[in-house]
Amino acid sequence: IYFAEPLQSNDCPTNGLYKDGKEFYRKYPSNWTMPNIYYYVDNGLSNDAINKAMREISEKTCLRFHLIDNRSLDTSMEGLRFISGKGCATTLGKISSTTLHNISLGVNCSNNIPRIQTLIATALGLINQHNRPDRDNYISINMTDFDNRMKPFVCSRTSKFDDKQVNSYGIGYDYNSLMHWKTDVFRNNGTPTMQAKIPQYNQMMGQQNGLSFSDYKLLNTHFCSYLIRQGYCNFNCSNSGYCLYGTPDKCMCPNGFNGTRCEDLVKNSDGCSNSTQNITLSGEKLYFSENGIKNCTYLISVREGQRIQVNIKNVNTTGLKEKGKCAPEMGFEIKHRNDFSPAGLCLCGNHSSITFISDGNKIMILYRGNRTDDGFSLNLTTVENSDENTIKIKKENE
Repeated sequence: IYFAEPLQSNDCPTNGLYKDGKEFYRKYPSNWTMPNIYYYVDNGLSNDAINKAMREISEKTCLRFHLIDNRSLDTSMEGLRFISGKGCATTLGKISSTTLHNISLGVNCSNNIPRIQTLIATALGLINQHNRPDRDNYISINMTDFDNRMKPFVCSRTSKFDDKQVNSYGIGYDYNSLMHWKTDVFRNNGTPTMQAKIPQYNQMMGQQNGLSFSDYKLLNTHFCSYLIRQGYCNFNCSNSGYCLYGTPDKCMCPNGFNGTRCEDLVKNSDGCSNSTQNITLSGEKLYFSENGIKNCTYLISVREGQRIQVNIKNVNTTGLKEKGKCAPEMGFEIKHRNDFSPAGLCLCGNHSSITFISDGNKIMILYRGNRTDDGFSLNLTTVENSDENTIKIKKENE
């Protein structure tokens, strides 16, 4: 998601730039214009973590980062400058084409690769997931119990942009994004500041393991579209994959897919219950289950004009450590939205009686059993694509 023009929002007095309760507009450009980005590291900072953070981004996008030494340092050029500071901070989007963009690294993040990647992504223009224009479809913001001193601060950082300010390029909201904050941000009493509309997604919010597939896809889509105009990537990737510059005729695939065009499912290991991975649900109901140590991936479809009601009866997978976050490949995941780029609902530990309806006519089930007593069971029901059915299902689960 990329920063576009003026900053303003309607759900709070202002959004990310709060100034005396008034709308505050950026007067400088916020869009990087080239995939080759130069950077300088001040004395006192280690290059190792910074270089690794950038290398991981380069491996999954067309972005190329070039280190500047003291002899070639020009503070009036476009690029990034890592400085040793008291905190970990940067400005959203490019400030200027004629000065290096500062990224401050304090002791809490100077050797933390995911934190450094968060700051790099912010400097490049990636906004937090909870600031997306469509965030109200996925989470709720709780502003209660903040005092008059804290409320403007919290409001400024949790308000959303509108569609004229950012571009998501059709990539869906991702609870597993490195740019998603944890549920109890700004609080220390356990009260949630933001909650997922499907509560089990709360376990995923705030991961600090690294940029997600959709984060990389967003960076690549924004910065690398010029390659298509130059004759590269003149093919389509299936199932929400994206073309990666430097890997001719190869797509980067979301979790669960592989193949040169992401046209194939990841193969099942021995012992999966169904020999067929692509399953068409032609009847009204299908019972589905797996148990034990195995890796199983299924794509279930209904005809156009229908959707799938998912009733998860139970899930038993490896539980989370304290403050841990559930993520893909950790046990059980179900993708139920039209875009396969974001992570699906990931369930770690014991869960039961979860019901929701798919956005479209396909869902994907990914089971990664690591113990003999791991397993899941669920029912799938064909639902006609109508508002009446959607309302009925929502009421049953309120």
